[in-house]
Amino acid sequence: MKMNILNKTGLISGNDKKIPFTHIGKYLEFKSCLDLSSGVNIKPISDFEILSIEDYSKELSDFIIWFSENIKNDLNGFSGFDNIKYNLINFNIE
Repeated sequence: MKMNILNKTGLISGNDKKIPFTHIGKYLEFKSCLDLSSGVNIKPISDFEILSIEDYSKELSDFIIWFSENIKNDLNGFSGFDNIKYNLINFNIE
């Protein structure tokens, strides 16, 4: 599902970059603002404390692909994923 985040001039404003969003994967929920400046909070959808590295990697890559296809191209000056902080909430990776 493509999100329409652009204003009438075809640009996203500074305030709009702070709009929160949620992306739900198979095991994990990802919450952040549109420009990811607040970091990405990642928490399990169901009750588990440990997620395999394989499942976490798949979920994270699916999120990055979804974000890139639906949001990133509309952000003016998005610097990439290198400096994004990912916060794991209530689970560990094994």
